[in-house]
Amino acid sequence: MARPFLVISLFVVSPVLGELVQVLQGDPVKFPPPPKCRTGEEAALIHRLRDDSSRLVASCPLNQDWKPGPDYSDRINQSASVVLSAANLNDHGLYEFTCKQRIVKHLQLDVLVPFEAHVSAGGTVRLPCYTVTAGESVQSVRWERHGELVLQRRSTESGKDSEERRVSVSADWHRTGDLSLTMEPAQPGDRGVYFCYFYSNGQKRRGNPAAVRLEVPQRVPEPPARTPPPPPQQQQSECHTGTTIITTVTVMAVLFVPLIAFLGWKLKSRGFETNQPEQKNVWEGGEDRGEEGSGQEEDTKFNIVMV
Repeated sequence: MARPFLVISLFVVSPVLGELVQVLQGDPVKFPPPPKCRTGEEAALIHRLRDDSSRLVASCPLNQDWKPGPDYSDRINQSASVVLSAANLNDHGLYEFTCKQRIVKHLQLDVLVPFEAHVSAGGTVRLPCYTVTAGESVQSVRWERHGELVLQRRSTESGKDSEERRVSVSADWHRTGDLSLTMEPAQPGDRGVYFCYFYSNGQKRRGNPAAVRLEVPQRVPEPPARTPPPPPQQQQSECHTGTTIITTVTVMAVLFVPLIAFLGWKLKSRGFETNQPEQKNVWEGGEDRGEEGSGQEEDTKFNIVMV
């Protein structure tokens, strides 16, 4: 029974004594450098699993570059530091740096699955986080981003706790267990990963979800208003109207110009006939010429009429 007790103690005490490393699922993990081993000692990084089995993550023989272990050949490159690519939930747990199988440093790696939040610049966003507070000694709630304090609220306080007065938690968070962070108005500079914690019995613990990734895209400026062009039908109508007018004028010119010329010629002709002097009958005075002249006159008149 001693072995299970030691294992449980290791998982409970190690996170307190060792160094805590938090990473989001899918992100790379850069392990902090361990203490230098003595001359001739080989350094190694071991992942201690929950069943007390272990995996060799990487080894550094005689102060050379770190080399990946058998199960990590596709996730760790040989270099001066240990960088594990694409963290997943199976990477969560306790790690040990050893020098010739002698433990020199503990690490607790927490792989978190973030909640994804999106809001436009100027809008209001709520970053969710919850925990059980009933029957628990929860003293305060704390939000961090990039390792810096965003807000901390004690159970006896209420209201907003920021110089800019843009972030807050619910006034009754201690009664409901709702530790969610409200931000208004959101700004592009607020984007990043936020971590939710609470303090219980003097210990810093994570809420659920422990991490929220916030995206705040910038607003796209609206283009200036412009007067829309006339509809194509209206343009076609105006073009058709202009063509109709030109055609009508052309037809009228073709029809009326000859008519006016003809009327002018006709009037001129009538005026010429009116101005001619009345011709005198050459056969007037037939009484002096006698009967012979009278007969000739009749024949001449007849001929003129026939012509």
